[in-house]
Amino acid sequence: MEAVRFEDLGAERWDDFCAGSKDAWLLHTSFWLHYTLALYAGKKENKSFVVIENKQILAACPLIIEHRESHGVPVKEFTYNGEACPLPALQTGLSEKKRKKVLDFVFMAVDGLAESLSISRAAFRYNILSASYYKAPATRFNGLLRYGYLETNLYTQSISLETDSGDLFKEMRSGHRQSVNKALDSMSFAVYDEQNISLPVFTTYQKLHEKAAGKKTRSQDTFNLMCRLIEQGNAKLCRAEIEGNTVGFALVFVYKGGALYASACNDPDHRRLPIGHGIQWNVIRDLQACGVERYDVGLQVWPQFHYIPSEKEGEISSFKRGFGGETLPVFSGEKFYDEDYMRILYAGRLQRYIDKVHL
Repeated sequence: MEAVRFEDLGAERWDDFCAGSKDAWLLHTSFWLHYTLALYAGKKENKSFVVIENKQILAACPLIIEHRESHGVPVKEFTYNGEACPLPALQTGLSEKKRKKVLDFVFMAVDGLAESLSISRAAFRYNILSASYYKAPATRFNGLLRYGYLETNLYTQSISLETDSGDLFKEMRSGHRQSVNKALDSMSFAVYDEQNISLPVFTTYQKLHEKAAGKKTRSQDTFNLMCRLIEQGNAKLCRAEIEGNTVGFALVFVYKGGALYASACNDPDHRRLPIGHGIQWNVIRDLQACGVERYDVGLQVWPQFHYIPSEKEGEISSFKRGFGGETLPVFSGEKFYDEDYMRILYAGRLQRYIDKVHL
């Protein structure tokens, strides 16, 4: 087996492999690598690679170096905009014995790159929208532990869209059902995909996004990439209107039978209206009609040693949970290559946790 750099393989072969791997989802693709490199300012380097044996690709490992300052210390990490990188995707059909050998090789290569490039920390995360994850048996194991990673597990809310729409509605929190009905009575909704997206519609979304945030929060390049994702059929944009005036949007990523709630913006002049409730119900119905099997509405957060959510994050988490579905573990892990950085980071986490729980 040998490791081959993304640049030497090429985006087309990379994406062909991702399309055929049950481990891979949108976040593994070359598009998402490009998006991650463009999303926020700061130096980043693409160190993604594949594992090849007998001219066959056996694994793809998305890997980006991010240069940042943490607690006053300049560090380099293998992360995706501060979040964990997607777990490496393996070729579908490998035996368990072969999968282990390939993963052993992948993480040995990651360790080698970390040492040669003076990386302080690496983080990886499973993706519940990968078919190999959500279609696996109920009992799962965080395989990152085998490679010296410390668990930093999170949770997400996942809705099975193979459930009858009537039952999906009943699964929602009673307050959410009331809000959806109110929204349907007072608003109109439209879903845009590769068939009907237009520049004027996307420009309206971008302007409302800036109004809701109070400023432009990301570069124009990343907005352009988001529009292209819709045009390629890998995202949907849902719009809410009242008497012809746009009051809200939500963007959802779609890939290989799974969908991920990505972002939303509501007009602050209409903050008391159940805009988000109506949009999400229309998204769910549209995804279901398109044959999408599972909708990940987003992380569920509670205070943990490695992650202290803000009050706003907790409120958003509760809002998402109100749409029903099940709360699933998102196996994650981190590995340190710099003892001093680990001490600094853990000391900061400990203090934040103590402050949060008032010990």
